[in-house]
Amino acid sequence: MYNALAEYYDRLMDVDYDAWTDYFLSFIGDRDDGADIACGTGEITLRLIARGKKAFGADISDAMLSRACAKAAQKGVRALFVKGDMNEFSAPHPLGFVTCACDGVNYVSNPYRVFKAVYASLKKRGVFVFDVSSEYKLRNIIGNNTFCYEDDELFYVWRNSLGARHVDMSLTFFRRDGDRYVKSSEEQRQYVHTETSLLAALQRAGFLAEVYGFPTHSRPGKRAERTVFVAEKV
Repeated sequence: MYNALAEYYDRLMDVDYDAWTDYFLSFIGDRDDGADIACGTGEITLRLIARGKKAFGADISDAMLSRACAKAAQKGVRALFVKGDMNEFSAPHPLGFVTCACDGVNYVSNPYRVFKAVYASLKKRGVFVFDVSSEYKLRNIIGNNTFCYEDDELFYVWRNSLGARHVDMSLTFFRRDGDRYVKSSEEQRQYVHTETSLLAALQRAGFLAEVYGFPTHSRPGKRAERTVFVAEKV
């Protein structure tokens, strides 16, 4: 997962990471030490550090971690990135917060395993902030649809197939290399998690949780494409 895509991820992610980080920080408050799991190429992790947090990043993809480390070195930032499966996440000491941005929880079939691991890694009153692509988005916008992208150096096709509770994603990339194209491909699966099921799993893990429509502090509407969960260890 995130092997072929790692090379193009930052180019294809047209998002405001500064605003995303600030939004998460509005829930983190003055908690100062934490982890960013499923950190990808480190965009959120590095911004947490830049805003004074003692944070490290963790991801299961070697390719994504390699890019995160290179990015930190290029920026002259001392940052720790470690390889790890978020289903088995653990920390060297109790943390004040854990974040998981941009669909990380959609990649696990049983979120309760992640929630239980994160809960065990937090201090009392520690907070877990994460977002998911909503059920509405995966079923009505992503599922069974095909998307294409093209610029001077890259063309890709993203095909999706909707199952009962998941979306299988097939990505094919064609990168220009002189007068030819180099092809690479990747298969991914995202799971459809309902708001109700995620809140129940968080409660079962021991959290007190609220849900918001991204990037607001209000309840999500029926057609919210991204929802954010803020779970406190009590």
